[in-house]
Amino acid sequence: MPRNDSDIAKSVREVMEKKGVEIRLNVRTQSIHDTHDGVTLTYSDTSDGTPYFVDGDAILIATGRKPMIEGLNLQAAGVEVDAHGAIVVNDQLHTNAPHIWAMGDVKGGAQFTYVSLDDFRIIRDQLFGDKKRQGSSALCCIYRSAIGTYRNYGRGGTEKRVFF
Repeated sequence: MPRNDSDIAKSVREVMEKKGVEIRLNVRTQSIHDTHDGVTLTYSDTSDGTPYFVDGDAILIATGRKPMIEGLNLQAAGVEVDAHGAIVVNDQLHTNAPHIWAMGDVKGGAQFTYVSLDDFRIIRDQLFGDKKRQGSSALCCIYRSAIGTYRNYGRGGTEKRVFF
């Protein structure tokens, strides 16, 4: 949420913390194991590697998204990728390699169906249309990000919630 609207993200965080939700950012999940009473999550802090353990009835983790470029052999085609692994494109979705376009999750940015559909329309226009449609003409919208939460009910009379 902070990338979309920092004021809303701050308010959501404040509300969740007032309700007893512990927010843990910049962590890396190490393992999840079933236990007799539920599950145990092992994670580490990415800044110093310190391991932590959380027990609960169920765990939901927001893992993020990344471009799925494995197996495309982009180096052989000379296609440039950015530091996040996304294929670099211009407003018409051309890559730096001649006659190669990229659309959908491989080009990075927002990964939504409507964006990929517009990517198709841009490339179709480049190949068969008047070549006027471009990425900057896509519709913008406001959306809500998924929030991962964890709840632990009935253990020792306490309730604990954690947000990752």
